[in-house]
Amino acid sequence: MWRWAAKRCVEFIENVKDFRPPSQRTLFPLSKKEDLQQWEVFTDQQYGGHSLATLQLSDDQAHAVFQGECSAQIQAGEYRLKRSGFCGMRTKISDAIDISDFDQLVFRVRGDGNLYLASMRTDNWVVGELQNFDVWQALLHCRPGEWDEVHIPIENFMLTWKGRLVQERVEINTTRVKSIGITLAGLDEQHSLGSFKIDVEWIKAARRMD
Repeated sequence: MWRWAAKRCVEFIENVKDFRPPSQRTLFPLSKKEDLQQWEVFTDQQYGGHSLATLQLSDDQAHAVFQGECSAQIQAGEYRLKRSGFCGMRTKISDAIDISDFDQLVFRVRGDGNLYLASMRTDNWVVGELQNFDVWQALLHCRPGEWDEVHIPIENFMLTWKGRLVQERVEINTTRVKSIGITLAGLDEQHSLGSFKIDVEWIKAARRMD
């Protein structure tokens, strides 16, 4: 009797484990030409800046290369931009991704010594109808010249509005992630202006093991 009950208990526990979500999930691989079709590059040019950026496969087609020139120069004319100097790559808006089973994003990257930001755009539930998405950003610390898997806890992402932090502390909507990206922003002119290059192999959602 007791042996039968113990056996059934073990079977139940094993079945419960089978229903747990995996500890990680690849969201965006970047090792094929078709992978890059999901991405777009943006710079300050549309606002009167002079920064340039490209996103291409590496020569060995093993990862993506995001590189360019970040400039603080502003075009003369009708533009009202007072400060420029940003370049970014982000996935095109698509069906919402639910990462609520995970508590961190992982970026496999090789940096160049510049400062980068990881970003997420989620369905808007905070700033109102003037913006379609909430934009969340966190520092992406990557070592220059070395491949690294950078783990960023979800709670590290801060809500921003036009590049500024939103002071009100709110919870991120991880059930409705619409886009993920990497940005070289003007946080520090010493690190963010001039040429840049960051290699990206993949982006995953992961869960810290209990």
